[in-house]
Amino acid sequence: VLFWVLFLPAQEQLNTRVGKVLPNTPAAAVQMQQGDKIVAVDGVQVETWEKLSYALVDRVGETGVVSIQADRAGENKIFQLPIQDFLKDQSQSPLDTLGFLPYRPEIPAVVSKLSEDGAAIRQGLKEGDKILAIDGVQMKDWFDVVQVVQASPEKLLKIDVLRDNQVVHLQVMPQGKRDNMGNVTGMLGVQSDPGKVTIPAEYKQTIHYTPVEAMVMAFDKTAHLSSMILNSIVKMVRGLIGLDNLSGPITIAKVAGQSAEMGWETFISFMALMSVSLGILNLLPIPMLDGGHLVYYFIELIRGKPVSEQIQLVGLKIGMVLLGSMMLLALFNDFMRL
Repeated sequence: VLFWVLFLPAQEQLNTRVGKVLPNTPAAAVQMQQGDKIVAVDGVQVETWEKLSYALVDRVGETGVVSIQADRAGENKIFQLPIQDFLKDQSQSPLDTLGFLPYRPEIPAVVSKLSEDGAAIRQGLKEGDKILAIDGVQMKDWFDVVQVVQASPEKLLKIDVLRDNQVVHLQVMPQGKRDNMGNVTGMLGVQSDPGKVTIPAEYKQTIHYTPVEAMVMAFDKTAHLSSMILNSIVKMVRGLIGLDNLSGPITIAKVAGQSAEMGWETFISFMALMSVSLGILNLLPIPMLDGGHLVYYFIELIRGKPVSEQIQLVGLKIGMVLLGSMMLLALFNDFMRL
């Protein structure tokens, strides 16, 4: 129902046309280009960046190639992007890891505001400074600056800025900030004024579903998320995904608070995701959970008589140990991310 509510309003969003290809990445190696419109990932049709990201997350922990089908000015292109232990480094998104990004408006790399307690104001940056280069690498726009800074926590950066028509050389160390998943990113405490943002028509699309279509999309998304969660659990058991991906109530509460600050749509989407996750967890074949009871009912259907109380008691103890261990591990991960 929550997903159905999200699909009802008409939405104007970015289409799957590539806005930027990062250098020295798998996408650059196979010669993907800005303007390529991605239509499928591993044979799965993708109409939005959300679907595209979900299709990539399905490959987490794997080694091999990701097949990207794209439309380049009416010509069909197939790109085989190599992956190695895909997304085991949680500090990067799937798109950053592969090296292609959605369209982003070009925002000048000019400092418009400084945080009073940020690293930038303490180490010489001033409002109006235009950031030209960091460690000798030219900064084309504000997104380039953000990318370098976030990847450099507690690292001394040589920053060249244009101030009053003169180039000034500074040394600034971004502060390290830990996110909800325990990843540390760099923060300078600076902001830029984007001004009026205009997105070219070729990068935009409007999506609108009827109530019936929205219901179909909601069921499809629920099924996809359920499959992705089960796939992730299997990969954890196989060791392809680290157990540090498991989160407990502390991380859930922090993410819920952040999603509420971002708007009602983000909050409802998070609540829907949590509902699906808890539903899948409850159906796992573990004694004490509904999935465990279903296993007992299935055995009773096959044998023609219920499972003995002694076996159920043993199963109860095993279930308590498994659930208790899972909760302790989740809480440990939560505390490690603080």
